[in-house]
Amino acid sequence: MGLTVGEALQIKPLAGARVLAGSGGLDRVIEYVTVVDAPDAADWLRGGEFVLTTAYSVKDTPEGQVDLIERLIKAGAAGLGIKLRRFIDALSDEALASAERANFPIVELPFEVAWADIITPVLGEVLQRQASVLQRSMDMHTQFIDTVISGGGMGDIAATLSGQIEAPVAIVDARWNVVASVGPPDGLADDIELLSSSDARQARQVSAVEGPWAMAPEMTRTLLEPATPASSSAAAAAAAAAPAAAVAPHSVIVASIGSDGFRYGRLIVREPDDRPLGNMEAIAIGHAVTTATLEALRLKTAQDVERRYRVNFWDDLMYRRFESPADAVKKAKTFDVDLTRPNIVLTVAPDSINGKNGNGGNALPDPVFVRLQDDITQAVARLSGEVLSGRSIVAFPYRRVVSVITPWMGDVDDAAGARAEAVSLAETIHSYLKAELAPRTVSIGVGRYHRDPMAVAMSYRESSQAVTLGTMVFGPNRVTHFDDMGAYRIMSRCGDHAELRGFVQDHLGEIISYDEARGTELVPTLEAFLEEGCNAQAAADRLFVHVNTLKYRLSRVERLAGIDLAIAETRFNLGLALRIRRYLKAVSQ
Repeated sequence: MGLTVGEALQIKPLAGARVLAGSGGLDRVIEYVTVVDAPDAADWLRGGEFVLTTAYSVKDTPEGQVDLIERLIKAGAAGLGIKLRRFIDALSDEALASAERANFPIVELPFEVAWADIITPVLGEVLQRQASVLQRSMDMHTQFIDTVISGGGMGDIAATLSGQIEAPVAIVDARWNVVASVGPPDGLADDIELLSSSDARQARQVSAVEGPWAMAPEMTRTLLEPATPASSSAAAAAAAAAPAAAVAPHSVIVASIGSDGFRYGRLIVREPDDRPLGNMEAIAIGHAVTTATLEALRLKTAQDVERRYRVNFWDDLMYRRFESPADAVKKAKTFDVDLTRPNIVLTVAPDSINGKNGNGGNALPDPVFVRLQDDITQAVARLSGEVLSGRSIVAFPYRRVVSVITPWMGDVDDAAGARAEAVSLAETIHSYLKAELAPRTVSIGVGRYHRDPMAVAMSYRESSQAVTLGTMVFGPNRVTHFDDMGAYRIMSRCGDHAELRGFVQDHLGEIISYDEARGTELVPTLEAFLEEGCNAQAAADRLFVHVNTLKYRLSRVERLAGIDLAIAETRFNLGLALRIRRYLKAVSQ
């Protein structure tokens, strides 16, 4: 630890010194010793100096004495040692009061002691302590280097730091998932939950006051304590109903792990209740953060290499670039993909962030989108291990989506069972990603089941088309099976939209024009009637109108379009026209 002003006063030449003001600041650390007697000398201080003076430059002006003290305080000096009875007999009351308010120590030095007799031992002690701190810092740094060289990961870095500072330590990623934790059972789990979630703090009646940590301003120190009881009876009742959820006041140090353009996560330390963490602990945490950042960059490099291999494999699989099916099976096994059985294939696409239909990933810068793809890929891996009992589910970042593949373990002839399983899995993944990626959402397309294990490429293309068309036609944030697209698949292959618009005009033109001119709802009524299987009562219930009202509207539709809804062919053409209209609206957005 550095030499404080109070400790310096115990050194022999200063044994007779007397504190005139600012005794509350005797714990200020001395980094340098300097002599100041020029009027503007305070402007050249770096901070941390124990300033020696005879006050010659301000001997005639009490106002100058106050100004000198305030400039020393502003410059961050550790304290002021003054020799009285040489040029002045005492500092003004105003100067002493200014120092007292700022806890800035002013010490009357023994008159008979020379500057050199003060500077040499004090500066020698400062340098000796700095050397000791430097040596301890080097020892800490060496421990972390040895940890990494011996193959240690984030858990070993956390354990090394915890041993050095004797406090619980955790490392979390950018989404607050715990990567490593060292400490008592459950470690910092509660603190991490409270730090990452305002909802958790509110539910548990905990407040979090965050600010820069004095020992290392680039880190934060957050005080977690019971929230001030609210005045409302409802809040008081809520607090009383959950006494077990209360936390004892304590502080947590949080430091970011990462570098420019790369954010890995955070290192979290719980400050012991019986002692505040000091300068050496801050140095240790700094070394841990540097080492964790290097480890994170190493992991990122490895992940980037693996990512390229995975993308290349999936691309080869999609375009059948393998020498033989046996070669494909062998290489697929490397990525935990089983091509000896039929597979279920899903496509996960990030939704647009601007509310429009379509694949929102295209609106994101490439580095941001790559991180989003990796987040989805890693979340699917966690889902497989945590929720689905280790079921083999493999995700591949590919183009602007993430492909997911899993083997169908049921009867190879049970296409209906495979379809139900695929949709169920897609819904599970969708729910999991909704929680993991909030507030972002994704849409998932499900490919059809193919008995041929080598038909993975076909299933991928179907799932990709399902997610693209499904998002456009039905909206984002949903699961769409390829079979759900029906006629929309044909429409998407029709390059002549003029022909499609003509079909809509021929069958719905008069009805659409009537609605637009009079503000009626004949088109929605017709759509509900057809989608409810021509059940008038069901359509009326869906539209919240009386069944007679619905029948009246349908008779108006028949008169306007010159049609008979009892004819099956007419109903087919009208249903197709309605779907084409919906499709054209979607692709025009």
